[in-house]
Amino acid sequence: MKMKTLKYLFKKRNVTRKSFADFKEYITDYVSPEELKSLGSGSLDFTVVNPSLHDKRAVHALQHNMKLDRAFVSSIRTLAKEMKKDYHPLPFLYSQDGPNPIVGRRDPRNGYKILTQRSPCKELELLNLSKMSKKFPFFKVGLMELNPSGSTFLLAIDFIGSQCFHLFLKPRYTEHFEEIKLHKEHILKTTDLLSNLRFSTPCAMWLNDDEILYVSINRYYNDSGVYVYNLLTQKNTRLYNTPHGYFLDMYLSTSGLFVIIKVQNYNSDEILLLDVDSRKITTLFARKPSTKYLFLQHEAGLWYVAVQERGRHRIYTSPDLQKKNILYENKRLDEQILEIDLANQSFVFTVSCPKSLKLLKASCGKVALLHESHQTDYFSLETNLPNSNEYKILQHKYTCPPQEYLIPLQETNLEIRQLKPRYTEKEVFLRPGLRVTLIYKGTPHLSPCILFGYGAYNSYEGAKESIHLYPMLERGFVVAIAHLRGGAEYGYQGYKDGRMLNKKNTFDDFIETVHALFDRKITSRDKLVIWGRSFGGLLISTVLNMEPDICKVALVGVPFITPLETMSTHKTPLGIETRSELGDVNRPAVHDYIESYSPLEHIQRDAVYPNVLIYTNLNDTLVPYKEPLLYYKSLQHVEAYKRGERNLSFYMDPRFGHHQGTHVKDIWEHYGLLFTYVLKYI
Repeated sequence: MKMKTLKYLFKKRNVTRKSFADFKEYITDYVSPEELKSLGSGSLDFTVVNPSLHDKRAVHALQHNMKLDRAFVSSIRTLAKEMKKDYHPLPFLYSQDGPNPIVGRRDPRNGYKILTQRSPCKELELLNLSKMSKKFPFFKVGLMELNPSGSTFLLAIDFIGSQCFHLFLKPRYTEHFEEIKLHKEHILKTTDLLSNLRFSTPCAMWLNDDEILYVSINRYYNDSGVYVYNLLTQKNTRLYNTPHGYFLDMYLSTSGLFVIIKVQNYNSDEILLLDVDSRKITTLFARKPSTKYLFLQHEAGLWYVAVQERGRHRIYTSPDLQKKNILYENKRLDEQILEIDLANQSFVFTVSCPKSLKLLKASCGKVALLHESHQTDYFSLETNLPNSNEYKILQHKYTCPPQEYLIPLQETNLEIRQLKPRYTEKEVFLRPGLRVTLIYKGTPHLSPCILFGYGAYNSYEGAKESIHLYPMLERGFVVAIAHLRGGAEYGYQGYKDGRMLNKKNTFDDFIETVHALFDRKITSRDKLVIWGRSFGGLLISTVLNMEPDICKVALVGVPFITPLETMSTHKTPLGIETRSELGDVNRPAVHDYIESYSPLEHIQRDAVYPNVLIYTNLNDTLVPYKEPLLYYKSLQHVEAYKRGERNLSFYMDPRFGHHQGTHVKDIWEHYGLLFTYVLKYI
């Protein structure tokens, strides 16, 4: 049988004698999905050239700071294989798309998504990220969105972990890819060299079948503005210029009338509306201190709003934002909404309380408590099921797969079963406003222990299955998660008490948690590992200066250790933005307060620090590798390291950015490296 080529189909199906270009543009109207699949990859290959952003000699020198001998590598692989045994990814629904839903699954070999759709006769593969990723050590897809007509995917892909995303178009039924030529920016390399590259954030969307809206980044890796790209003219038009110190989020209203643009920092939002037809931008909500819009949508003539104002939460509807129908109000400063979504005019949301997590529903003017968990459970909101009156949620613990539940939106009854974790998971309340989660096998008594901490940006340390912890739990380790002020566990008051001129409370909470573990005989100094990454790296490095002998091993990941320098200029990633978390360093009182805990300024050369592994990644643009390297070089002057009494190691992975790898094997081997270091000294 003769193989059907594109030109063959052009001759046989082109009954109205369109041009070849027009035939290709409307090809889905002329040929079947099965025939499109058989055509192959089309005329353009899916290739991206990633110029090096680094000085090769400097990189080569850095890669030899931590020697990985044969035994070390063997241990990494052993631990990674143990994690692999428990990897069982769950299928998911991508979209209902009529009678034939688009469903997804993850390739068990690498963890990348594959989208398929069942036709009347067989299953069609629409998007295979596993296949696409083969050429790249790192492959993060931040966006997979079909255009309004359902014919083309818009993909945002980061190939090196730098948070710089390329935008691609992929027809639904072919393997053809085309990169969009975005607004051009001069990107600053991590070694301060310039290159001319075109990047977006993963925040992009279809306006219609011919236009794409996206957020561009500037040379310092900060959001620079909102652009619209026209596929027909191939032109970029700037619609909004982002002021220094803010980052953007945007999405289309359900009514289709507006694009809602959130101009954010870590403490407040300004809400803008982009009129889809006129392209005019107007201010909907002006910025107010300590005011965040947790949810905002426009549907069927009504605004649906959830707002936090200095810790006071309100959910309401309004036709004009003047007359408000209040559905939910909470003035408690020790409680706050974590997640919220709207489905069939009903709000589903979770609330963090001092000793529990509540799952609630607000509809028809009433608020119903669906479930209150006093354990380590966490509930994530997933999606409203199409063509149904149900909402899907997942119940999580640290050491078992998540459990799916469907919430009937018109009822108030929801039966939640108790999950059965593989290991004991226990919340320990140390005092009002301080708790720690313990995970262990057997009964802990002076056991080796890994304590993880973060405590910043109002983030909530909620449970999620963590198979990378299983090998250490099997080896008798206690895994502990510190819940600190500065995070979201204790409401707005807890967040407020751990930021700005109260930041030291976060460090004090962590040290208090450590001593509580000692007092309760859970662990001891010579068996304790403390661990933090990113802002958690600032936590760990500061705690080590405050109490150098607090533990036996410290894992310091991609640490943010130069707050004064970073926040002094907009020419650093998230430099001005971080002022909304820690304060304006141009104010003397703020500068002096931050300087009083800044890690590099307070290293004690004569103190006995623990064994320390500092790890980073070459392509990190949130905390450039020069920061962790500076911390490593500063610690080298400590006498305990100079005399060889303690180990100080620096490891830089040349393949990744701030969030490590994307292939599951790389993720597991990363944890294998950290835990091998731990096992060497504990």
